[in-house]
Amino acid sequence: MRTAKLEESVKEVAKIYFIALRQLSVDRLSSGEQDIYSPFYKYYQDVEIAFSHLNKEQQRIITKEFFYDGYRNWWTSQYKPREFKKKKIGAMKFFLEVFYEIH
Repeated sequence: MRTAKLEESVKEVAKIYFIALRQLSVDRLSSGEQDIYSPFYKYYQDVEIAFSHLNKEQQRIITKEFFYDGYRNWWTSQYKPREFKKKKIGAMKFFLEVFYEIH
């Protein structure tokens, strides 16, 4: 899978994850409890499980690049550009592989 396609796929997972979180919050506020059979809950759980399979470095890369806005080029003090690209691609591939396997 091309890098651009990987990035789009992870962005889509993150986008739906935050939609699911919002809906879960609304549901919890209206009913007072969490519906564990909700498709939103299942999606949330699948993303969390996928994250749990990543190592700390992969989690940091995926989180800062896709889930929570890190500052632009946050990685420059830690990685050389080619090294970061390689690690980012590896993190995206593994995250999506695990996510799609369980989802």
